[in-house]
Amino acid sequence: MLPLTGKTIIFDSFPDPSDTWEIVETIGKGTYGKVFKVLNKKNGSKAAVKILDPVHDIDEEIEAEYNILKALSDHPNVVKFYGMYYKKDVKNGDQLWLVLERKVKKNVSDRNSVLFITVKALADV
Repeated sequence: MLPLTGKTIIFDSFPDPSDTWEIVETIGKGTYGKVFKVLNKKNGSKAAVKILDPVHDIDEEIEAEYNILKALSDHPNVVKFYGMYYKKDVKNGDQLWLVLERKVKKNVSDRNSVLFITVKALADV
């Protein structure tokens, strides 16, 4: 079997996620895969993982997303990118894992509290 590759990246050369990450729950589903909340087995931190199908998804798009995430990971307005992993799975099909910082959305009442405090502070000026 030939290695799964993009133009410059050999996907199956990435580490297996099973040693580091454990899926906790489904967060969402999109055009290019599912997103799960994951737990880091080594340090207990939580993250999000986007799981892609390297056989059926477009290699160039996966590679472009990987390169963009790597390049922008240190930007303050972009979620941190923890890495790409390759999970070999004969039964369900191989997977590419893009592990990202998990940002939890605040609910409306939290946002309203922040807005109220901000408006009150501005009114006191």
